[in-house]
Amino acid sequence: LAGDQNESVAGLRHRLGADCLHSAVSACEAVSTQDSRGVIDAILARYPDLRKSLPAFLSLPFASDTGNSELLRAIDLIRLYAPEIEVETIPAKLVRDRNSWFRPGECVRLACDLLRDAPEPLPTSAIITDLIRLKGIPEGDVRARDLIQRTVLSTFERTRTTIERVLVGGTVCWRTRD
Repeated sequence: LAGDQNESVAGLRHRLGADCLHSAVSACEAVSTQDSRGVIDAILARYPDLRKSLPAFLSLPFASDTGNSELLRAIDLIRLYAPEIEVETIPAKLVRDRNSWFRPGECVRLACDLLRDAPEPLPTSAIITDLIRLKGIPEGDVRARDLIQRTVLSTFERTRTTIERVLVGGTVCWRTRD
């Protein structure tokens, strides 16, 4: 297909033939489509936070000009390389909010420390009270207490190999496994 860059389409069609030109255009469109999907996938891999907000951004009727320039450039590239993209087909990334009281792994570590030092199994309420005291959270904050209790109980459910649930006089208590 190499030739004079100033050659007209009619001249190219005459030189190569209509069938050859049509197959070349089809091949280029196929490569372009595959490449544009690859570009989008690469952009989504590079900017994982884009996945959850991509549908909303791509549906905006105006060009972006403020904010995070790299993220906005990625959005512009997707608009450029894949104008036909169906934004509904891009699944949102599941983002879970972490609680502000414990760093990753800290809740189970502190609970294990409390249970290891206890002479007998501790009831859930005592563990929650001790954790609130250790973390310096106001004891009168009922909502925080409830959320911390949920966090601790879900942590205990995930760590059945380390912490076990026992009933002591009809009360749910916890201890470390021997």
